[in-house]
Amino acid sequence: MKKTILLALGILLAGGISAQEIMTANMLEIAPQRHMINPAFEPQTEGYFIAPVLSHTGALIGNTSIGMNDLIVNRNGTTMWTLNPEANYDLLGAFHKNTLVRAEVNTAIFGFGFRLPKGGYLHVNADLTADAGANLPRTIFEFALDGGMKDLSGGSNITDITQLGARAQAYLSLGAGYSKQKGDWGWGFQVKLLDGIAYAGVRSKSLQMDTKADEWTLRGNGYMEIAAPFNPNLEEVLPSGPGYYDMERWSKQEKLFDWKNVGNLLTPCGYGAAVDLGVTYKPASFVKLSAAITDLGAIYWNRGRKLGYEADGTYNGVGTIVYGDYTDEEGNFNGRQLWDTIETHLEDIYKTAFRSSDEYTCEEGNWQNGFLAPLTMKINAGADFYLCRDIIGLGIYSRTLLHDSRLYEELTIGAAVRPCKWFNFALSYSMMNGKWDNLGVAIGLRGGPVVLTLAADYVPMTWTHYTTESEKRIALPYKAKGVNAELGIAFVWGWKESKITTETITY
Repeated sequence: MKKTILLALGILLAGGISAQEIMTANMLEIAPQRHMINPAFEPQTEGYFIAPVLSHTGALIGNTSIGMNDLIVNRNGTTMWTLNPEANYDLLGAFHKNTLVRAEVNTAIFGFGFRLPKGGYLHVNADLTADAGANLPRTIFEFALDGGMKDLSGGSNITDITQLGARAQAYLSLGAGYSKQKGDWGWGFQVKLLDGIAYAGVRSKSLQMDTKADEWTLRGNGYMEIAAPFNPNLEEVLPSGPGYYDMERWSKQEKLFDWKNVGNLLTPCGYGAAVDLGVTYKPASFVKLSAAITDLGAIYWNRGRKLGYEADGTYNGVGTIVYGDYTDEEGNFNGRQLWDTIETHLEDIYKTAFRSSDEYTCEEGNWQNGFLAPLTMKINAGADFYLCRDIIGLGIYSRTLLHDSRLYEELTIGAAVRPCKWFNFALSYSMMNGKWDNLGVAIGLRGGPVVLTLAADYVPMTWTHYTTESEKRIALPYKAKGVNAELGIAFVWGWKESKITTETITY
C-alpha cells in the first residue's frame, strides 16, 4: 500500500510545469488559437469560430524539480526506488530551493474572430479555467530525506518551512481582443472579465519545526482564504475566539449546501479582470521577434473569508507500543489498530496546537470578509527564423510563470515544416526541464473549413516499467518531466494567401 501511494505521488511529481500555453504550438501558423500565446498574433484566415467545449481543451500537471528517474532507477537489471540503499542515489540533490507542484485545465466555452474591413483582427472568447498549485520548500525534503536530526545530543534542529503554501481556484473568463499589423510592427491586447467560482488557499507568515531526539515541535502562524458557492456555516464550526478548527464537524454538516437554493451555484463568489498584451517586430524579412504578458490581473473574492491560524504544539510519540495490543484473533499484527492509536494522538495535538489567531478571529464579524487573489501571470517571448520561402521555420522561445510571487522559467527551441497552407508540423525541445529526453510535437491540418491542431510539450522518449504489489506492470515516463497537451478544432473561412515575393531571402 505504501509503495502504491508513493508511486502515485511520483507520477504527480514527475510531470512538468509550464504555463498553459503549449510552446510548440507557437510554430503552428495554421492555428487561429495562437493569439492565446500572444494577442498580437493574427490568424491566416479572414475569420474563425470555436465550438463549445471540445473545440479547445488543454491540461497540464507536474512540478519544477524532479522526474520519474529521480524516484526509480535500474541497478543491474533490477528496478528499485531511489530510497533503496542499493540504489546509491542522491534524491535530495534533485530538489530545487522551492518546488512548485501544479495542475491546470482550460476549456473553451466558445470563441470567434474576424478581420475588420479597415484592417486589424477582433477576437471574442469565453473559457473555463481550474488550477491548483502548492509550493514545497526544499527544507521539507531535507527533513524527510536527511532525517532532520543533525544534532542527536539533545540540541535543537530548526527547520524553516515558512515558504510552504497552496491554493486552488476555478473561474470563468469572457474576453475581447484586438490586434493590428502595421509595417514591421504588430501589437495586440485582450481584456477579460472574470467570474470567480471557488477558491481555497493557505499561506504561512512564519512556520518552523524544532526537532529534538525525544520530541518535535511545530510553531508558526499564517492565514487561510476560502470562497465557495455554498454556505460553509463557519459560525457553527469555528470557535468564537482563539480555538481549534473542527474540520471533522464541518465536513459532517447536514446543511453544507441547501439544494433548494440552486442560485448559490449561479451566483459568482468573486469578480475580477485581467489583460493580455503582446507585440511583434520583424527586423528582417526572415526574422520575427515576439513578446507577451498574459493573465495580468486578479479576482476579488467578495463572498470569501480570510481566517488566521496559529500553530504551537509538540509531538513526543505515542508512548510504549505493546505488540500484543495490536493483533487480531489469529495473532496477526493489525496495523489498522496501531494507526488508529497514532491518529487519535495526533488529533489531540492538533486540537491544542492548530488554533485560530487573534488577527482574524472566528467570532462573527471579526474575520475579514473578502480578499484579493492574483492570477498566475505568464510572460512569453520568442524569435522565429523563416527559411526556404517560409517552408522551414526555426524558433527559440522562453516562458516565465509568476506563481505566488515566485518566478519559474523555461526555454524551448524548435523547428517547423510548413510545405503548404493546409499542413504544419513542428518539433521542439524544452531545455531547463527536459533532462535531454523529451520532445514537443505539434500538428496542424486543414480540411475544407475545419482546422485541427494537436500539440504537446514534454513528450517522453524513454519509458520504464514498474511492477506493483499485485504484479501489475505500469509503464512510466523515465526522464521527461512534463504532461502538457492541447487539442483544438476551429471552423475557418477566407484563407489568406501567402505574400511570398522575390525579395524573400532563400537559403
